Amino acid sequence: MSLSIQLSPLSIQICSPPATPAVPAEALGFSTLEASKDSFRIRHYIIKPLGSGDNGETYAVIRKSDADSCLAESQGRHDASYYAALRRKVIVVKFAKDDNLEGDLTNEIMMLRDVLTTPNPYFTTAIETFLCGPLQWLTLPYLRGGNVQSFLLDHPEDATLGFRWHIGTCVARAILFLLYGITDTAEFEPRTNAPRVTHSDLWSVNLLLDAASMEATSATPERYPDIIVADWGRGKHYGNTPQDQAAHQEAQTWDIQTLGHNLSFVNGIGGWFTPIVSPQVQESERQLTVWQDRFQNFHATNCTPEVAAWSAIVVLQQFVTEADEQIRDHFQPLSQSARDALRKESFTDELLEATVGANANRS
Repeated sequence: MSLSIQLSPLSIQICSPPATPAVPAEALGFSTLEASKDSFRIRHYIIKPLGSGDNGETYAVIRKSDADSCLAESQGRHDASYYAALRRKVIVVKFAKDDNLEGDLTNEIMMLRDVLTTPNPYFTTAIETFLCGPLQWLTLPYLRGGNVQSFLLDHPEDATLGFRWHIGTCVARAILFLLYGITDTAEFEPRTNAPRVTHSDLWSVNLLLDAASMEATSATPERYPDIIVADWGRGKHYGNTPQDQAAHQEAQTWDIQTLGHNLSFVNGIGGWFTPIVSPQVQESERQLTVWQDRFQNFHATNCTPEVAAWSAIVVLQQFVTEADEQIRDHFQPLSQSARDALRKESFTDELLEATVGANANRS
């Protein structure tokens, strides 16, 4: 089984503002965060905030060029089809906070601008990037679903056995591709064109649910939402020098161990809500716990890089193969309340009119 999510082709666009301030933004009386927002608003509408973390803030936005296209298609009418078209154009922007001393957004911009440039089913890719001294921002696809941690804390009854295996296999597949370029369960050799990237922050808060991917169609039944790796502030790209190989070897161990910690988190929630109704369920629970412990205790550092890569690939491929079978055997649709929450529309007609429609006619 392979992930079937198809992200729309996205191009990396390195944008430049009409003019770059000759002095730091702070000297002009602005925070770097507000100055970045000002440069961003030249070509975008900001709809509403989505979240705020230690290092940055995220907002739902629409490019002005996309809003103009929607208005042209509706022949100037602000009707239901116009607002529906606007919703399809919503993307996300990330800004760094003024006290972002660790430079996480700077690193994420460079990772997505220079390394992870090809749309991929396992991780977010950039739409636009802007990096000009303290002025910086990054736009990404909008995934309606939130992160795994918040979702399961809000809907603990949905930490079902099948969904926990699904979360694990999505992360394992992402690691296989990012570290070794592997996309098929029959592959056991790193590809020469592998990204050679470690994430280094693969916690459940940085795993997003793509709600749109779970919808049933005439060709596919309902399934679990795809899990997408996001937030590349701690990510790192490695070359082929001996020093890079040694560092890559150490970092891959951490990403695999973090997969085990994620399984521990979801198993901790699911254990309270998954009844042991049969020997098959009991055995599947036991196997998932075995994999959790195996990943948490994974080490491949006291060996050559080749042996380390082979060891990691084998254990990840074994898990993915077993997980695919377990998901088929123990699939259980998400609860109605969870599905309703994932499908809930976040952008009302009134909000879009106030932030986009009312301004589009004057742009």
